[in-house]
Amino acid sequence: MTEKHSFEIPPFNTCAETAAMFHVHVRTVRRWLEEGKLKAFRPGGRKLYITRESILQRIQDSEVIHFNVKKK
Repeated sequence: MTEKHSFEIPPFNTCAETAAMFHVHVRTVRRWLEEGKLKAFRPGGRKLYITRESILQRIQDSEVIHFNVKKK
């Protein structure tokens, strides 16, 4: 049985926040970024921010992860 979650995704998310959403390690998120499975930007400084749209697309493209996501 697949487990479904319902939550709102903020417009911009750190790698750690994104990893927590997907229940994966931060290194997995960074690998997805390198593979082009997620898109991020660096607004100055060191932190990467992943957009809500990129996360929603990753959820849609995934065959094993099922979420009920509410857009703000």
